[in-house]
Parts: sequence; structure tokens; C-alpha cells
Amino acid sequence: MTRSQVATLEPRRLAALVPHPDQGKFFADLDSAALRALAADIGREGLKCPIEILPKNAVDLPANTILCGHQRRRALLLNGVTVSQVLVRYDLAGGPVGPVQRRFLDDNMLRRQLGDLDKARAAVAMFQLDSGGRYRLSEIGGYASYLSVIQRTLCVSERHARRVSRVLRAPAAVQRAYADGLVTLATAAAVCDLPRGVLDTMDAALAATANPRTAIQAAVAAKRPLGVHLPAAVARIVRDVGQIADTPPDRIDGLSEAQRGGLAAALLTLQTLVGRLAGGRRRAT
Repeated sequence: MTRSQVATLEPRRLAALVPHPDQGKFFADLDSAALRALAADIGREGLKCPIEILPKNAVDLPANTILCGHQRRRALLLNGVTVSQVLVRYDLAGGPVGPVQRRFLDDNMLRRQLGDLDKARAAVAMFQLDSGGRYRLSEIGGYASYLSVIQRTLCVSERHARRVSRVLRAPAAVQRAYADGLVTLATAAAVCDLPRGVLDTMDAALAATANPRTAIQAAVAAKRPLGVHLPAAVARIVRDVGQIADTPPDRIDGLSEAQRGGLAAALLTLQTLVGRLAGGRRRAT
């Protein structure tokens, strides 16, 4: 075999390694405590499994793209290491893209303590690879296949899998809120029923608040039958906006975290109510 067919250990500068472009999409970084624990273990025991990278390749990824070991690289850098032996996957460089993506997903799924969303997201991506892209989520057969994959991966009921599949289509900030335990699965799934205008602005709105849980719950509650929830929703808007009503326009940037959170929650609730009312007016005409 030539070098182009064999994975080889070679030294590489850690700063020159490139994160896989899908890393953030599928897998979150370790938090600071877990990263320090990994760094301490590597410091005591050494690196048990080398980082794997892709050299110059035919699958349109940058040379030195990391396939396996994003967190190991972070831990080594935390320990002050600048150069490490890495496994260069010359055997995958010639393509096709399927085995490359499979190696990237496999390693993360096997080595990481993943939450439900990360497991489901990776499992669906693996299913798409295995099926050659035959199924689309928008098609009835494709949706049923995805639900089956999620059920098997998480060992849950069809109802639970259906909710997980909905959360995977929710704004990123809502997915993070569910993963962090700030909202329930049912609440996160219900976000998908909100008007498109609310969904398009939700990431920015939640980034502006210190309490995304309240903002998400308020927006979802405003989506329920207006006859029952309209007074309570309006009362929340009046309360939240009233907290900053006396703030001069030139001092709006100086609002406290609590005030900004209240305003974000009020805006999401108001957007949802406007969408409901507009939809009802269109149906009436």
C-alpha cells in the first residue's frame, strides 16, 4: 500500500488543525469543568487515542480538518501542548464523502455523553448517509423513517420521538434551552407552532434576555386559544413593558438584564398574538 492508502501518525501543530464544519451543528463543546477534567486525565495518563485529521482531500474539506478529537485538542491546548502526534487519514482523503462523514459522526457518538437532541441529530444524519439521501423529512415516508430512527436511538415512545423531531426543527436558542433543562420537551416542541415571524426573530430575542425560559413559555402560552389566554398574555405584556416605560430613549442600552429579559419576553408574546389575530382576520374574510 502507498501512503495515500494508509492512515499514518504524524506530528502536527495543534493551532493548525481545523474544526470540522459540522462540529457545532451536531455536537456541543465540553463545558469548562468537563474540559479541565479531560485535560487533567490527559496530563496524568497521556493521550490514549490520537486526534484524527483529514489531509488535502477530494471531499472539499480544508486540509488538516479534524474528524475525531475536537475536545482532545482543546484539552491539550489547555495543558500548554502545541504539537501532538495525530492520525492522518490518507485512506479517506480520496473520497467519497460518506465514509468521511460517518467517521466524524461515529467517533462523537461513541465517545461523548450526549443529550437526546445530539443523539437524535447524529442518528438522523447517519440514516441519511446509509439511505443515500433517499428520504426527505418533508415526505410522509421520510418522516416515518426518521421517527423510527429516533425511537430506536433513544429507546422512547413514538410520541416522545415526534416531539424530539419537532425540537430539532426549532430555533437554535430553543434547542439550547431544552438541552440545558430550562424548558420541557413539550414546551420546546410547541415552539414549532408559532408564527414564522416569531420563529425568525426568536434567536435574537432570546439572546437579549437573561431568562429565556420565561420568554419561551410566554410565547408558547400566547399561541393557545385566545379566548382563554388573551387577558393573561396582555397582562404580561403590560407588566413587562411597564417596567421600562419611564426609561428615556437615550438610556435604553443601559437596561438591566432583568429589564431586557422582560422586554424580550413581551416582544415574543406580542408577535405571537399579532400572528394569531392576523390569521383569524384572514379566515374571517
